[in-house]
Amino acid sequence: PAFNNRFYVNKNRIANIKNSRVWYWIRIRLKYPKTNDKRWLLEVLDLHVDRVQVYLKTDNDLIALSKTGYKLPFRQRDYLHKNFVFDIPQMPPNEEFSIYIRMQSETYNPFLFKLRTQNYFMYYALNEYYILGLYYGVLLIMAIYNMMLYFYVKERFYLYYVIYV
Repeated sequence: PAFNNRFYVNKNRIANIKNSRVWYWIRIRLKYPKTNDKRWLLEVLDLHVDRVQVYLKTDNDLIALSKTGYKLPFRQRDYLHKNFVFDIPQMPPNEEFSIYIRMQSETYNPFLFKLRTQNYFMYYALNEYYILGLYYGVLLIMAIYNMMLYFYVKERFYLYYVIYV
């Protein structure tokens, strides 16, 4: 009970980590709809957070669900994704519950989260990587093209452009 009383509603549009020596706790209250057959994920959008731990609040206990962060090995993540992604446990419909997030970072970081269904997360993550692949492909083609121009014309400008790209 005393733990819950130490939280306050954030009045700022986006809260952020301001002190690198302390751990920040964020409470998110959730309630599944009456008919819920989907798996839900919580995504921390800032990948530079040093340490992130997620807990589920039951009657009087905090159950650790997962921990990850920038300072921990990438292979230890539940989802091998650029952002930190956590499974939200399946709870009974219409029952309110709380997820607690404990964060610490040596740098200034905003608290940015997304709650997504697992299917939508896969859709958006794959599309994001396709678009990034297209972008990097165009950059590679431009670099190769300008490298060929450099060898043909022998103007340094083209070499500088390749290095820039």
